[in-house]
Amino acid sequence: MANTDSREAITKRASGEPEAPGTEGNILFLNSYFCSAHRAFTALILACVCFAATVQADPLPVVRDLEAVAKIARVQHAPVFVAFTLKRCPYCNTARRDYWVPMNSDNAWRGKVVMVELVMDATPELHDFEGKPTNARDFARRFGIRSAPTVIVFDADGTPATQPLVGLSSGDFYGTYLERAIEAGVAKMRSMR
Repeated sequence: MANTDSREAITKRASGEPEAPGTEGNILFLNSYFCSAHRAFTALILACVCFAATVQADPLPVVRDLEAVAKIARVQHAPVFVAFTLKRCPYCNTARRDYWVPMNSDNAWRGKVVMVELVMDATPELHDFEGKPTNARDFARRFGIRSAPTVIVFDADGTPATQPLVGLSSGDFYGTYLERAIEAGVAKMRSMR
């Protein structure tokens, strides 16, 4: 609520009357204060945005040697989650951003599954689970993969532990489908011990 002096100053300003000597400093002080507060608030927002941009989860490793991945999986007694993708696939980008990378970064899944990405149109050379040279497209064709994204969870020997999860289904259920596929792979790896 405005006090008598401030109402008088506003009235004098609006009517064109000169201000009382010494009051212009108060207005300049308030103007300076609000400008400084605005600058500080803007800097705080920019700092938060920059910090949030740097705290991103690690992307899925793009695989070139599935035999090496299988060795890691054997040591961890974990299945291998392979996401078959294409470079310019918007659904792949969505699945990667919203599901695969967060799962890979989640402590609940670390050590339970080895997650990798196989880019079918970018990986020129690939070694399969047996160490044999091939390429990404031919490897995908072995499992009947014709669209992206497709996820297959393998055991450490390179045998699919589940049916392929093709496409990016409804966001309400896709995460659950991924979890079920991983859990089926975990169960298969336990039975191999």
